[in-house]
Amino acid sequence: MLLTGEAGIGKSRLLEALRERIVGQPYGLVRYQCSPHHRNVLMYPVVRQISSSLGLRSGEPPTAQIERLEALIARSGLGGRGVASYLASLLSISTEGHFQDLGVVPSEAKEQTIAALIELFAGLTREAPVFAVLEDAHWIAPTSLDFFSGIVERVPGLRALLIVTSRPEFTNPWVGQGHVTGLALNRFGRRHAAAMIDRITGGKEIPAEVQSAIISKTDGVPLFVEELTKAVLESGQLREQSQCFVLAAPLTALAIPSTLQDSLMARLDRLGSIREIAQIGAAIGREFSYRLLEAISPITGTALKEALHKLVESELVFSRAAIGDTIYVFKHALVQDAAHNSLLRSRRERIHADIARSIVERFADSSESAPAVIAHHYTEAGLSEPAAHYWLTAAELALSRSALAEATQHTGAGLTAARQIEDEQVRRPLELALLVARANSLLPFQETVAALTSAKSLLDAGVGSDLQRFSVLHGLCASSYFAGKMEDAFALARQIVEFADRQVDPTFKLVAYRLLGTTQVLTGRSREALESLQSAERYRDPDRQKVLSSWFGIDPGLNVLYWKTMALALLGQYEGVAKSSEQVRSELLNHGNAHTVAAGNFYTIVWPQFLFGNLDACESDAVALVTYCGERKVEHLKRNGVLCHACVRARREPTDENIATIRQALDSNRTRDAHLFESVFVAQLAECLLKAGNTVAAEAAVREGFAFVGRSGEQFWLAELHRLDGLVALKQPQPDLSRVETSLLAAMEVARQQDARMLELRAATDLARFAHEASPGLYPCSMLEQLLVPFADAEFSRDIRDARNFLASQVSGDVLVTTMATKPGLP
Repeated sequence: MLLTGEAGIGKSRLLEALRERIVGQPYGLVRYQCSPHHRNVLMYPVVRQISSSLGLRSGEPPTAQIERLEALIARSGLGGRGVASYLASLLSISTEGHFQDLGVVPSEAKEQTIAALIELFAGLTREAPVFAVLEDAHWIAPTSLDFFSGIVERVPGLRALLIVTSRPEFTNPWVGQGHVTGLALNRFGRRHAAAMIDRITGGKEIPAEVQSAIISKTDGVPLFVEELTKAVLESGQLREQSQCFVLAAPLTALAIPSTLQDSLMARLDRLGSIREIAQIGAAIGREFSYRLLEAISPITGTALKEALHKLVESELVFSRAAIGDTIYVFKHALVQDAAHNSLLRSRRERIHADIARSIVERFADSSESAPAVIAHHYTEAGLSEPAAHYWLTAAELALSRSALAEATQHTGAGLTAARQIEDEQVRRPLELALLVARANSLLPFQETVAALTSAKSLLDAGVGSDLQRFSVLHGLCASSYFAGKMEDAFALARQIVEFADRQVDPTFKLVAYRLLGTTQVLTGRSREALESLQSAERYRDPDRQKVLSSWFGIDPGLNVLYWKTMALALLGQYEGVAKSSEQVRSELLNHGNAHTVAAGNFYTIVWPQFLFGNLDACESDAVALVTYCGERKVEHLKRNGVLCHACVRARREPTDENIATIRQALDSNRTRDAHLFESVFVAQLAECLLKAGNTVAAEAAVREGFAFVGRSGEQFWLAELHRLDGLVALKQPQPDLSRVETSLLAAMEVARQQDARMLELRAATDLARFAHEASPGLYPCSMLEQLLVPFADAEFSRDIRDARNFLASQVSGDVLVTTMATKPGLP
């Protein structure tokens, strides 16, 4: 159930009422609390809940913590040391000497951790029904949302009720699921507000003018009704009698606070010296522990406990016992905000600085020690240098756990802090490290390029290490070819190779030569590309390089094989394609990096079938790719899969709807500045339009393709555009025979120069058909036969089958052309 309503509307109170109704029933309560100060802390509500249930304490030996964790796992019916290892890592429990390194990449570790947490939750429901609450979901972090989405999906098969509370701005990702119910809470009417006032006063009437003022000013918000009524009762404006309250003095306009903030401030002011304890607690967060509060409080021991007791009596704060500690919780986020905002800036900054230092020095192994939490407190303290350091640490931790959205938030906060550091020697290295981490967070394209460009400026100014320079150049090169700037990418790749050749680490060379090979493929230099990729392959070390997937966004060793497969396919070397694809499939087994798996499927399965014209296989493989990418959120490869699938469908059935799907997919890429392979898909669009009989639109698409090639330098599909230009000329109401021949010959020549055998054979077959139709039986079959020689008896490509079928249909064999052969350039 999703319970929504504005702040103070009574969501938490409704949950408490439900708990009161089921007192005495056998059930387990699992409570997850989101927080605005922890909204980008990895899995914060989950970590807090498990830490609390296990009674994890700072300074406790890891062995004891692991024993309790393993007992919880066993009680839930889960097996395997891997589960304990994943969860211990999430909880920041040291596993040294307890578990072996599982050797998985961050994205796989993230998926396995979420899966283990879901099974842990499911295991609890086997013991007893579970009442689970996720409060304040409008502050949830993306990775936590992934976990709860998994829980929502499993709930129908579990003995569990999950209630999620949020404010209206939360976008519910579970709308439309049959087992999910939404309930929106509205403000009180006058009757309900009056009833609430009566309950707070214990049934004693208050003067009508006071009741009317409270109802008018609170505007039906239950929390405001409650707090304002209590503020008035505590103010001394009313005198209690046996059956009612009466005015102690004439009512003035200022006697009743006008806003909830004013009401809460009035109540805090009347707490006297206790107010400071509430303010310190508010600086820590919505929840705060006694141990952390005592570490920074000006009073300790009995005096602090008495102050907290009075704070609890005021009902602004609640308490609950924890193993070796006591946890205090503000009754509402608005109460915490009021207490925090009542601090003067200088005092607030000192408190946050004390909190940060105390966590670092005394609570380093607690859930509060998450780098993002420490960074938040240093930021609030106005201490930019330690804030930037901890935001960087938080970002790197998030990247190591494949929590990319959280990493993006951390780098943004870190850069804001770093740019406030006056000392250039301190600021610039921090800024560079944050920019590199930001670029690795898979941001939208323009933001990635902006981060890399800014990083390169710092590198050019002499800041940074060789590894950072390599990472930035690599990112700029990859961004350039994804953006359709092939010559820029090629130039950067050559720089990277020069740099890598001076390094000892073979990974530098592997990535450098892979980049060079990639840009050579895309610029129509497939033979050179194969040589570069074979050079890169010599530096492959699969086990070592697999763990670099998070750094490069993809397994760098496997990526060499992907582009090698593409080069081999363009060169028409089918046996090499098959061998390389089989090797990729073998190495992808149990590979946890989603981008690596998706790219492997595209480059070594979908793309070869697409190039070779095997439509049935291409369609089914493209659908599988789209499904996988959708599940694993690999968006740009999903769009490529959608395009391949759309092109296959439109080639079979060139309907307006299928052709429109190609256009929409192309536009989707362009809005993201993603232009890789655009020449291929524009050419496919033109071919489908030709099949549909729309020659005008087909010609426009061909012209668009030529313009893109000229603008981008993506040359490897240029032969196809020339071929299609010839077919467009042939399909005109008045065919331009000279243009047909010129274009088809140009297609053959470009393909021959690029060693693109399939494309050359395709153009040659179309030229043969054209010549045969112009002069039936008078076509030199030896040309096609010569092009088919390298393929022996192979039938792997539609182009090979088409060429052989055409030859089989000819009766005259090698009779020389009488009319066409006299034209310059005709074979």
